[in-house]
Amino acid sequence: MKSQIAESNECPRLINKLGFIYARYGLLEPAEQQFLLAVDKDYLPAGINLGNVYYLKGEYDKSLSQFQKVYDRQSYNTKAILGLARNYYQLENYSQVNAYYQKLKVESPELAEKYAYLVSSEETGERASLFAAKEEVEWSEE
Repeated sequence: MKSQIAESNECPRLINKLGFIYARYGLLEPAEQQFLLAVDKDYLPAGINLGNVYYLKGEYDKSLSQFQKVYDRQSYNTKAILGLARNYYQLENYSQVNAYYQKLKVESPELAEKYAYLVSSEETGERASLFAAKEEVEWSEE
């Protein structure tokens, strides 16, 4: 893969793909490095993946910032919307969770259903028992 990247003149799609492979095997540090390289080349799918890495590392403010950058350019990007909702959930900002979750329901009802735990906090007044497995994220392979 590294030779393909070199031969492609550092193609951000391939760099993102290498980061994705690292991430799928739980190698978050090398994944982060690859995603940073692809983000520097303005490759939006890598922005989603970088946000996911920060999320998995518990760096919610950094993750939130990364998803916001993608959302600002593609407000219809369901993975960015989900990332924003999930980070706000972790930061206990439930009004923002609800706002982004409602948008997610419009853009991708299936994805919203998969992450329905996000609104349980608003309905019950307490945090859900994290059915949603914090470690599960929606990667962008593109």
